[in-house]
Amino acid sequence: MPDNIDYLQGIIERLTFHSEETGYTVARLKVSKAQDLIIVVGNFANIQAG
Repeated sequence: MPDNIDYLQGIIERLTFHSEETGYTVARLKVSKAQDLIIVVGNFANIQAG
């Protein structure tokens, strides 16, 4: 496991794409210290906006 892991914490503002079959997701995350939404991509089993 890499030593330089970064973490983001925020609220999913919107789901751009989500596959129920694979969990592959493209979403936009609102982070309190960032003005713009951050795009996150990955496999999320149960994800929803809000």
